[in-house]
Amino acid sequence: MNDNVVMVFTSKPLETMINEGGSGYWSANKKRLEKCSYVIATKSNTLREHFPSNTDIKQGAAFLVGKISNIAGSPTGSRLVIQFSEYAEINIPDAWTGNRNPVAYTDVTSFQNEHKVEFSGLEWKEFPEVDIKLESEVLPLTISEAKEGLAKTLDIDPSCIEIKINA
Repeated sequence: MNDNVVMVFTSKPLETMINEGGSGYWSANKKRLEKCSYVIATKSNTLREHFPSNTDIKQGAAFLVGKISNIAGSPTGSRLVIQFSEYAEINIPDAWTGNRNPVAYTDVTSFQNEHKVEFSGLEWKEFPEVDIKLESEVLPLTISEAKEGLAKTLDIDPSCIEIKINA
């Protein structure tokens, strides 16, 4: 049986994926993503002003293959991050299908045959593990930190904030 592959059309380079803990933030079917073994990132120049690296990789080229380890929620809560345990850097021109949706599916055999690449022959590297902080996760903080955060939110001086605790 062929492994399933999710292909993503992304402006984000590897460095950003490492900082975000994977490839994201996708609006996709989590159950379908969980059936996939690999993610293939293909280059989009759509947001190149935000992500100027990968200049040697052309639009639509596959630049990364990752072995999927988990599908996690994103910090925004409504989207998903495709996490991977290992990755290999590649440069395969014209790998993107041209699909208008930035998430597409294929299988390993079809991709390997079409693009003349063997996943087993790639140089795999360990993907750094990053703890993704979800937006709904509330972290412990001191009274001073709470005042500073509220002051920034309200655009006022922290000295204007009083916190009363009734325990």
